[in-house]
Amino acid sequence: ADGPAGLSCGDTAFPSETIIACTWNTDLTTIYASVIGSEAIEKGADMWLAPGMNHHRNPLGGRDNEYFSEDPFLSGSFGTAIVKTVQSYGVGVCIKHFICNEKEGSKLGSVSLVSERALRELYLEPFRMTVTNAHPWGVMSSYNILNGVAVSTNYDLLNNILREEWGYEGYIAGDWNNNKGIVEEINGGLTLRNPPSFCNLSTIISAVEKGEINRATLENGAKAML
Repeated sequence: ADGPAGLSCGDTAFPSETIIACTWNTDLTTIYASVIGSEAIEKGADMWLAPGMNHHRNPLGGRDNEYFSEDPFLSGSFGTAIVKTVQSYGVGVCIKHFICNEKEGSKLGSVSLVSERALRELYLEPFRMTVTNAHPWGVMSSYNILNGVAVSTNYDLLNNILREEWGYEGYIAGDWNNNKGIVEEINGGLTLRNPPSFCNLSTIISAVEKGEINRATLENGAKAML
């Protein structure tokens, strides 16, 4: 089920993440997340594609309603509370959109130019807090290109930071209809592609036969999914 203002399958409609963050009340938020977990079980949804952990860069941002705030600590605090609570019901959570997805227009090809300091202190921090404190089952990568490399193919982000530095063990999804090169995405650390029609199995098999994708990479991806 998609999100984040409740489950996208006809259940309770909750306030947006922005309004939730305005409460500064993580205790109240756990009650909201408990309803999400209960309704997911009732509907048979095993994964919730939320919450959004990106920032408010512009008050006119096209998806600001899906994000908590402009402050990384506030966003990380709410993300942690929500993920812990929903997953306590046995329902997985997939936080999104990793990383620097603060622009909605032309998002499939937008280019983000960010220094490492700004990346770590601002954009990565709410994800780091949530991953290390709440251990979400899933992380959804973003459409954009970061400093010249598509995020969904970026080994430094998806492996060196997310997995090695933060100890993340779950799966890494691509955003819907993202198509940056499936061989590059697999080698970069992506483990799930949406929709199924974008999976291009023949391309993957051919790449394996040519030695462009090695067995260890496939096994690590399968392990993350399992």
